[in-house]
Amino acid sequence: MSKAAEETWMAPYRIIRGEIPKGAEELPQTDMADSEKLLAFLSKIGAELKSPAAQVTGSLFMKRYGLLVAGAMHGYMRRRQAMDLSPERVTLAWREGELSFRVDGELALLTESGPDSTKSAVSAGYLDRLFAEQVCFALTSIARTCRNAERKLWATLSYSLYYWTTAWLSEPGLGKGESQFIQQDYAELLSPGGADRFPGMSGNPLTGRFRMAAVPGKPDGRLAIRSECCLLYCLPGKDRHCLTCPRITDEQRLAKLQSAT
Repeated sequence: MSKAAEETWMAPYRIIRGEIPKGAEELPQTDMADSEKLLAFLSKIGAELKSPAAQVTGSLFMKRYGLLVAGAMHGYMRRRQAMDLSPERVTLAWREGELSFRVDGELALLTESGPDSTKSAVSAGYLDRLFAEQVCFALTSIARTCRNAERKLWATLSYSLYYWTTAWLSEPGLGKGESQFIQQDYAELLSPGGADRFPGMSGNPLTGRFRMAAVPGKPDGRLAIRSECCLLYCLPGKDRHCLTCPRITDEQRLAKLQSAT
C-alpha cells in the first residue's frame, strides 16, 4: 500500500506516519511510565483546555486516545492489517486542542483477503498484544498519574470503539463479507479474553452494552448513551455536556439536539 493510501484511511484517527506538525507538544509514549514527564505533558493539555483538575484532563485525554485504538481496529477489522502500536513506536503529539499519534514501522498483513480466509499466526495474538502492551499501559498510566478510576476510563474507551464500529457498519455500500468481518471481530473484542490480553485483571473491562435513548433525527431514531461521564462538562462555558452524557435527562438531550439544528 502506498504512503498516500495509508494516510487517507488513517487520517480520521489522527494517526501520523510522517513528521509531526511543527509547534506540537510531543511525548514519546514510553515516557507515560514516568509520572513526572506524563504530568508535565498533561499539564500543557489541561492549560489549553482550561481544565480545573487532573482527573478532568486525564478523562479528556482518554477520550481522544480512543482514536488511536479505533484506528488500530480499523486496520484489523477492515483491512486485515496489524498496526504495531508498541509504545516505543508511538509518539503523542498535542496541538491546537487535538491529540495525534505518530506511529513508526510497517503494517503487517493479517490474513489472505476474503471473508472465509483463515487468520494467520500474527492475527491470533494481535488483540492480546495490542491491549496488553498498548492500551493497558496507557490507561493505567493515566489512572495512576491523574487519579482517575480505571473502570471509568475503560468505559470511555468502550464507547469510542462502539461508536466507530457502529459507524463502519452503517456505511452505504458496505459489502456483506466486510460487514461479517466487522461484527465477528467486534464480538471477539468483547469476548471474555484472558490474562494475555488484560494482565492483572479478572476479566474483559470492555463493554458494548449502552442504554439507548429515543432521539428523532438519528438514522434508527436511537442514540447510545455513555455509561460513564467523560467530564467535558467540567470545562468552562455554558452547557458543556455531550449529547451522549449520562448526567442529563433525555428531555435535556432532545432540547440540545433541537437547539443545534
